[in-house]
Order: sequence, then C-alpha cells, then structure tokens
Amino acid sequence: YVTDKGYPVQYDTATLIVNVTDINDHPPVFKERRYTLEVPENLAEDVLYTFAAHDEDIAINGQFTYSIT
Repeated sequence: YVTDKGYPVQYDTATLIVNVTDINDHPPVFKERRYTLEVPENLAEDVLYTFAAHDEDIAINGQFTYSIT
C-alpha cells in the first residue's frame, strides 16, 4: 500500500511475490586436499580411482558433478 503527500491523497496497492531460493552456502569438501594419479598409456577403459566429496547444502546446491578437461 502506497500513498503520496498530495491533496487529495493518491494511493494504490500492489502484489509483490518474493521467491527465496537456497544459495550455495558450503563448498564441496573432498577427503584429500590434492589427488595425484598416473594413467598408463593405452590403458583399456577402466575405473582408476573413485573420488568422494560431501556438501552440506540442500537441494540443487548440494549436488555436484566431476569433470576432467
């Protein structure tokens, strides 16, 4: 509800919708600070190592993916 200080006073109302979303409060925490792996040349497709991390955020901010570029 808003009004002005004019004469006659003018006023109006409006509906305001506010969506609150979760923010990324906590970064992922890995078991080790640094990982070093050696990949032999011409290695057949195989699992070399399994990484694990934990994130204390909820919903989408608690999910993460790994990628190697």
